[in-house]
Amino acid sequence: LLREIALGGPLKRAVGGGHSAALIDAGGILAHYEDVGRHNAVDKCIGRALLTGIDLGRVVLCATGRVSSEMAFKASRCGIPIIASLNS
Repeated sequence: LLREIALGGPLKRAVGGGHSAALIDAGGILAHYEDVGRHNAVDKCIGRALLTGIDLGRVVLCATGRVSSEMAFKASRCGIPIIASLNS
């Protein structure tokens, strides 16, 4: 699934770049967002989870690019137990 996320969606196909982030559980991808900034993509995923009631304690946050300390801290504060990253 991480490779699928790294392939990107409309943003990456349109401009050849950008970052993706997704929340994944045992059933698959729950939320997947793209943005030019990796922090923004993560924020969109977490926001969707909070708005729709996704249990963040049961997901993996997958992102493209480097995971900054701020992103790790935000995930930790939200209860996300695992972060995976793939530089694409």
